[in-house]
Amino acid sequence: MEQLRGGDHLWFAIETDHAPLHFVGAAVYDPSTRAGAAIGIDDLKRTVARELPRLPLRKRLVAAPWRIDLPYWVDTEDFDLDDHVRELTLPPPGDRTAFLATMTALLEAPFDRARPLWEMHLISDLDGIDEFPEGSFAVLVRVHHGQFDGTTALKLLNALHTTRPRTAEDTASPWTPERTPSPPELLMRAPRHFLERMWKTAAVTGTVAPRLARRMLRRGGGSSPSKPPIPRTRFAAPLASNRRVFDFLRLPLDDILSIRKVVPGATVNDVATAIAGGALRRYLASLDELPDEPVVVAMPVSAHAPDSTDDTGNRISLMTATVHTEIADPLERLRLGRQASARSKQAGREIGAGNIADLLDVVPTTLLDLAAEPLTRSGILKVVPLPFSGISLTNVPGPREPLYFDGARMVTLLGATFLVDVMGLIIAITSYCDEFLVAFTSTPEAVSDPGFLADCFRASYEELREAALPD
Repeated sequence: MEQLRGGDHLWFAIETDHAPLHFVGAAVYDPSTRAGAAIGIDDLKRTVARELPRLPLRKRLVAAPWRIDLPYWVDTEDFDLDDHVRELTLPPPGDRTAFLATMTALLEAPFDRARPLWEMHLISDLDGIDEFPEGSFAVLVRVHHGQFDGTTALKLLNALHTTRPRTAEDTASPWTPERTPSPPELLMRAPRHFLERMWKTAAVTGTVAPRLARRMLRRGGGSSPSKPPIPRTRFAAPLASNRRVFDFLRLPLDDILSIRKVVPGATVNDVATAIAGGALRRYLASLDELPDEPVVVAMPVSAHAPDSTDDTGNRISLMTATVHTEIADPLERLRLGRQASARSKQAGREIGAGNIADLLDVVPTTLLDLAAEPLTRSGILKVVPLPFSGISLTNVPGPREPLYFDGARMVTLLGATFLVDVMGLIIAITSYCDEFLVAFTSTPEAVSDPGFLADCFRASYEELREAALPD
């Protein structure tokens, strides 16, 4: 049994019916490297069963009585793998559009919190999607952000794969679940946990407050002109429903690495931001909604220690970055973006990513649990000033070497993410082997034609490549 940290429970506390906070990963595989060719549902179950003893996948959420304390992860005594590993068939005609619709359907459906909060779905036939090798299959994994962030989800991915084409053996260790604590037992733990959190709150506040004060004094004492207001875009609105749209691009990673070298000091993340800026510029201009000022995106940053052994949980800090959508020249957009990201990183270093994660751990999330829905219904989110433009950009680098699932080689890795009120577009960047993968999740109200937005991303990439790497 393990109690959630505040930063984990936050994702359950702010979850609403129209904003389920889980994400869906899709790994596509070429079975030609596997003995026996195509994988079946029994093969998938066997592989997962073999790894279960060392993975946190049999845990369910148990709340303290009257929400007096943070919830716990406890073993599910009646755990049944068949409840979590299933087979799906793409709806006709089984093409790329059907694949995207299947991803969004999983993203929209709520989890049953009485069970472990994960699922795997096997899609055996992807022959209707030309960009995947013939005979490909996919495994879609749905997990809740309260249990996994990008870093720990990547650990889960690695745990289920090998770096060479090896078929799983039919071995699974025996397992005996821990006893679920009774409500009185959970109540007895609450006073001690309350005192521990009060001590931690004081310690974190004592560390973070002076750093914030010094930074504010430095910013206030300068002679630079005041910053223009942060523009609100169509994405900075309360979510109308749980409906989602999703699309993705697969770009050559070598091009991204070469573009990065054109601007001294630029990072892969700076190139991703420049591409996103060009795409947003095209998309918002097509709607006659391009603001005069640059948009600002929220950027989650991992605060996990490099040697962390955490297999689950969240250690996330947050920074904002200016995306120069007002700049037409792609190289100038990259240069200015690099400067903006350097300032944001400096601010992050001054405050400390770990300190922000610690601060999230002491937020009174048991109160947020009661306030999320009323806050949305109040309408205040439509008028309150925001530190970003309703857009988030995440970048979690993936494996550089091929991975194999039960002997089948992974050919690509995609991710559809959750949304929250006033953050109606999330751009998820990752990489795998020689691919640079760009995916986005939004709502049909904000992005009525996701294919067009995907075209805007591709056009922005091609424009930047031509400017940075002329033939």
